[in-house]
Amino acid sequence: MTSDLKRGQRLPGVDLPQAGHAAIMAYLHASGDDNPLHHDPATARQAGFADVLVPGMMVQGQMAEILASWLPGARIAGVEARFVQPVTAGSRLYMEGRVVALRPDGTAIVRLTAKLGAQVAVLGEAVIEPAPGRTDQAPDEAAGTHSDPPEAGRPSHPSSGKDGQQPGAKAEESMFCRVSVGAGTGMQTGELS
Repeated sequence: MTSDLKRGQRLPGVDLPQAGHAAIMAYLHASGDDNPLHHDPATARQAGFADVLVPGMMVQGQMAEILASWLPGARIAGVEARFVQPVTAGSRLYMEGRVVALRPDGTAIVRLTAKLGAQVAVLGEAVIEPAPGRTDQAPDEAAGTHSDPPEAGRPSHPSSGKDGQQPGAKAEESMFCRVSVGAGTGMQTGELS
């Protein structure tokens, strides 16, 4: 639950499931994605990649599933990600997370990274809400949101204003890909924003 989270808390790192050709093809079939970079090795090599690329939404869905297993019972309102470098089939991604903000209503913002070796491949943020009917507000959070500054070269959470509040920022301001998820249910919808 979000009441158990503390600002600055690191979530345990974990390897994401390796996406091989068969898993990628199953995902492509289910999603209707027909980009040849995801299924045609010759096209991927022509574009300068060693193998086909893992679809970003597939990686993002894996990140959401891992997050749900870290926080059983919490409601994952959304996961946003920026794909910093391509991920090829069979790559090993290591995911970490850190709580960067706690809002007065008990909502937590968790910054996520997925790395290929020492290099960041995916940057993301997740919005974790208390279960309906719960208020997980901590007494020291009642005065407002406490948030770490954004990492260098990276925008703050697109739904947060300068002070971490939600001033009505529009999704089109974001360079992230947004996926809405339910706790433990995997990806429900996805759209580029």
